[in-house]
Amino acid sequence: MSDLETLERPSTNGTPELRPMSLTASTGASILAAAGEALGRATAERERFERVALELRERTGRKMATVAAAIAGALAERDRLQREASEQRQLLERVRGETAQTEAAIAAAVEQRERCARAAEEQRARVDQVLRELSGYDALIGGIQAEHERQAKNLEESKPASRASAPTSTPGPRLRMLTVSGCCALRRCIVRSASGRRLRSRRSS
Repeated sequence: MSDLETLERPSTNGTPELRPMSLTASTGASILAAAGEALGRATAERERFERVALELRERTGRKMATVAAAIAGALAERDRLQREASEQRQLLERVRGETAQTEAAIAAAVEQRERCARAAEEQRARVDQVLRELSGYDALIGGIQAEHERQAKNLEESKPASRASAPTSTPGPRLRMLTVSGCCALRRCIVRSASGRRLRSRRSS
């Protein structure tokens, strides 16, 4: 029996039975031609889809490679920026430490300058006081010297005329010399005493 022939089967629903139809050679050929054409179209469509899928895979691969390269570059840039940020933080901490040390040194220098200024002011006041004392002592010595000279002059004027004609030495110049040397010695003692006081005050400060 041929596959192209319709078998005769009994009807179960009361419909009239169909007669089998015999296929001619031309009908079979046209069917085969249509099937072949459909198969060719399906094959061409499948090849086209395969090419499209291959292009999509290649395009997707290229895009994935580009994205992977971009991700790698971004990660490298992130790591570089993190290293730079860490270096900048360390530099900032070092600068802060140096700034604190510099400020402490400046404060110590300012305090030292103020202390030296106070010491200089005190020394200036002491020097002024010593100069005033020396001026007073000079005036005192001058007064004492003038008084001794006046007394010596009075003593010379009160000598009797007989003593004036005798060849004896007069104590007037010697007295004036002793008076002047005593005043100078007294002044040296005063200066040494003032110098000693300045030295002791400098050591104590």
